[in-house]
Amino acid sequence: MTRYVAGTTGLWTGRSRAWGVDPDPACRCVVARSIRLKSVREDYVEAVLEVANLIPVGTVLSYGDIAVLLETGGPRQVGSVLSSHGDGAPWWRVIRANGSPPLCHDETALEHYREERTTLKISAGHRTTGAERNWRVDMSSARWKPTESELDVLDIVRDRLILGMARPDLHGIFGTERAVPEMSAPHDEVDS
Repeated sequence: MTRYVAGTTGLWTGRSRAWGVDPDPACRCVVARSIRLKSVREDYVEAVLEVANLIPVGTVLSYGDIAVLLETGGPRQVGSVLSSHGDGAPWWRVIRANGSPPLCHDETALEHYREERTTLKISAGHRTTGAERNWRVDMSSARWKPTESELDVLDIVRDRLILGMARPDLHGIFGTERAVPEMSAPHDEVDS
């Protein structure tokens, strides 16, 4: 009997179908679930890249900030998306929470920070141009603080992602049911 397992990079099988062994029905749902998760991953990738593209010149967000704004995933998932798909996005504007640039890209990131005039500091807290080896982005002054209209755009990106995860064709594949968000009742109404 062939067992199908959903992996992060695709589907893996214990035996080839060419050997004449059909997967049992219980395993077929794993295959179908994995195929449906692909579209969820694509939605997440699209949302992360969209948020990264919204970050203004000279400002940054941490990986965790993006996860919080999307209300889905975490810093590692955001980092994974940017590592795999972020070539066309301003990846240098998404950094670690301590202000460190993306690993192994500090020289290239530093060029972008200087060009965009992103505020940098050395570990002692003094501002710098990045000439010292232990520079970081000054998160207290460089972190993007979205305006109300920018938050509205971010809410649209988040809602589109969440609604995509609640699609009927993906119903229940996350282990918990996730309903389509509904508007809350107005708080100023008084029951008679």
